[in-house]
Amino acid sequence: MKQKTSGIKETLELSSRVFLEDVRHFFGAEEVKTSGVRKDEFARKLAAYLIEKPDVWLDRMFERDLRLLQRLTDAGPGVSIFMEIPDYPSVLQAYSFIDSETTEDDFLKLTLSPEMHRIVSPYIHDAIIKGETSGRFEVDRASFGYINLYGVMTIKEYIGKMSEFWEWCDKSVLTFDRFADFVFHSPVIKVYQHQIGRNRYMAAPSIFDPGQILEKRKKYRLKTRSLRHFTPEQVLEAGSGAPFFTFGLKTKEGRKLDNMLRSFGFEGEDLAREEHDIWMCSQMMHEDEDMEYIFGGVNEMKDQFKSFDEYNAAMQVVTEYVNTLPKWLFKGKSANEVSCLRVSIHTDPDSFLPSDDLFDSYDPEEFLHVEGTASDIVDEMIKKNPALGLFVHPAPADSPCPCGSGLSYKNCHGKRLS
Repeated sequence: MKQKTSGIKETLELSSRVFLEDVRHFFGAEEVKTSGVRKDEFARKLAAYLIEKPDVWLDRMFERDLRLLQRLTDAGPGVSIFMEIPDYPSVLQAYSFIDSETTEDDFLKLTLSPEMHRIVSPYIHDAIIKGETSGRFEVDRASFGYINLYGVMTIKEYIGKMSEFWEWCDKSVLTFDRFADFVFHSPVIKVYQHQIGRNRYMAAPSIFDPGQILEKRKKYRLKTRSLRHFTPEQVLEAGSGAPFFTFGLKTKEGRKLDNMLRSFGFEGEDLAREEHDIWMCSQMMHEDEDMEYIFGGVNEMKDQFKSFDEYNAAMQVVTEYVNTLPKWLFKGKSANEVSCLRVSIHTDPDSFLPSDDLFDSYDPEEFLHVEGTASDIVDEMIKKNPALGLFVHPAPADSPCPCGSGLSYKNCHGKRLS
């Protein structure tokens, strides 16, 4: 995928009116009037605002985008930087204000045009300092923290939690009026607010269909009547480090995971991405691809293990961490807390003979299982997951397989678990 820009004015002139309205709303260009104005005139005035008032609209940007702009301006006009591909784009990419290109080795190549470099470079440093000292970045981190922890929440729930957060804040820095202004104008509430039916919700950046989460929650309604409580420190932990958010690394299970991944050689952005992927993918463990990513770091390093026991121990470290993480389906409660959808690993070391190619034929699906407490929950997941050995109730060998295929259990989902 490749995106190229030919200048702010040219980009806006080629865009739809809906796109222009989005840009106007996000960048706080309320002074640009749209009523009774032709689209080409609208685009011209909006471009003039962006070119002439970067000191104003930079104050409306995500911390992530400001720090990305800082990296690009430091690199220089037309000089590319490379980063891991995040699971959601930056606003700068979405509005084509920076050139972005996916490389052949699956990295994101980002470049700031000479025009954009000239516009933002005199102001970017001060914008970051202002965001840090005013408390605005902290408000946005809290916003991200809550939606990352709960996945999907109503606007009423969101405002209530943000009010709780303000009670903890340093009032000498964040007066109520300033705090309310930051929340109202926050890019988080602008970008990650969704209309579903008659209600409005906030959703985590990695969720592209909040309605799907709400629908799946209905199966767990007896366990999720209220949002789990998190401390302000936990909320900030969950909302920092965009786009590679992580959580729970200060717990016993989290420290074990972090130390293990570091021992494998993960560091810097690679480490942040790996830990982020484990958290995000653990939210949708009934999807084959997500389950694969949860254990991706261990499988990448399988050649470092000298025995199956070492490999199994590493898998257990990931499993224990995953089961402690807040889950969107449970409104922030973990699988351990609700005793549902817990990941476990069933292994039989005696069935493996030590050899140099011990793991060549190893299929992790043989040892992964997600525990559920209600048969209708598991049955629903079975329909959406054809992978053998996952999410199926054990059954007598000659009885019909619970997946409904019509085959016997021993010839279907029990084939590789028997």
